[in-house]
Amino acid sequence: MPRLSLLSKVLTFKTSSIVVAFDQIMEGVEHLHNLRIAHGDVFGCNVVAATEEDAQRDMRVTAGKVYLIDFESCRQFALGPGVQGAVPVPPAHIRPPLGLKSFDPFSWDVYCLGATLEVILQEKFFCEPQSQPWILRWYAQWLKGNEVGCTAACHCRPRIRRARQVLASIRLIVDVGEVVQAVVTFPTVLSNSWLR
Repeated sequence: MPRLSLLSKVLTFKTSSIVVAFDQIMEGVEHLHNLRIAHGDVFGCNVVAATEEDAQRDMRVTAGKVYLIDFESCRQFALGPGVQGAVPVPPAHIRPPLGLKSFDPFSWDVYCLGATLEVILQEKFFCEPQSQPWILRWYAQWLKGNEVGCTAACHCRPRIRRARQVLASIRLIVDVGEVVQAVVTFPTVLSNSWLR
């Protein structure tokens, strides 16, 4: 396996940077779910990224790309997302809500994605919720859902495909917002350069 860097090495303080990286994490989880495989331990330390230096050292990776690792908790199920019932939660970095011992494994991955996004936001914005992009705080909470302890296929949170569709909408909003912000601040930058 190639030696890669921490996710934080490819993130900037721009909201769009976080959205792009998080979408790559979700793309990997969606691919697993399409194969009826649950990762079982999605968390920040099980997500790495390739920097320019990493990509030069190993041609199998692409700079700026995000990769899921640590597949020891992965399991393939006969039933897929939306139909698979609860199974015992594998040992994971995230503590299950309500002290639950069993979870729909695909729903558990989505819950873990929400918790992972919260950790990314805390690390990037120094644990200050007021400095974190509200739309991403809301999205993380939406992914975690309102757990009620389902024993059958869970409907407390979205499936991964729906979650990625909503993230695509958020990405569009964030991109437009960053363009508007750049246009609004450009005249100030331009006028300050005339003063020199």
